[in-house]
Amino acid sequence: MRAQRWFGLLVLLGVAASCGDKETDSDRSSSDSICDCDADTDTDMDTDTDSDSDADLSSTAAGNIDLRDGTDKGTVSIQRAFSFYSGSATFIIASSNPDATCETYANLLDPDAPPTDRTSLYLPGHCNLSFTLTSAPPLASYDLQTDSGAIVGASCAFGEGEWALSSSGSYKGYYWTGDQYEAAAWKGTFNVAFTKEGSDDLSLEVELREWEGSFPYATDRPGEHKASGKVVGSIHTEHCPGFERSSLF
Repeated sequence: MRAQRWFGLLVLLGVAASCGDKETDSDRSSSDSICDCDADTDTDMDTDTDSDSDADLSSTAAGNIDLRDGTDKGTVSIQRAFSFYSGSATFIIASSNPDATCETYANLLDPDAPPTDRTSLYLPGHCNLSFTLTSAPPLASYDLQTDSGAIVGASCAFGEGEWALSSSGSYKGYYWTGDQYEAAAWKGTFNVAFTKEGSDDLSLEVELREWEGSFPYATDRPGEHKASGKVVGSIHTEHCPGFERSSLF
């Protein structure tokens, strides 16, 4: 379990894909209106009727991740989420910052890209979530205590601070000047489904509870630190092809 946990934490230090941060509404359905109208009128009515049928799905996943020792508390309130999958892997990242974009996450995940500022990906005092699966979607149900093949991670920018460019070991990147907590959930359930037939976007229902992780960039907080707090709700992702540039695919 320790090996899986640290693999998840390494994944969290990467993150996301290069499509654009646009809502996709090209897949609107074209169900017929019930009226005796001519063809031209029908076309206009169909567009107006169904324009919001699958668009603007809002994620509701929210809760808290608080250290058991009482030193730090984090809020989870998912606003934007992105995903990519292949025949053997699925990666999902969910941000509490409404300014998060697929392009920014793509650059962060790309090993050949320059250091990426994470300011638009995090909110102070908040946590982001990630889901790494060793399979393609869908996933009907997953229990973190009994099943294998998936890791759920949390990355928290605790307290006040900013993302500053610096070096840690041989890696140059942006680091949170407050307390950056990287953890994996070990209790809870989730599932993964396609948002609608024919779409690559994914939807999840999550209920996560217990966490265990570390402060990898703090010399004064060694070892593992446990956290508690329930995160419950739905997450709706946007397909992000740039994830393919990461080492996961």
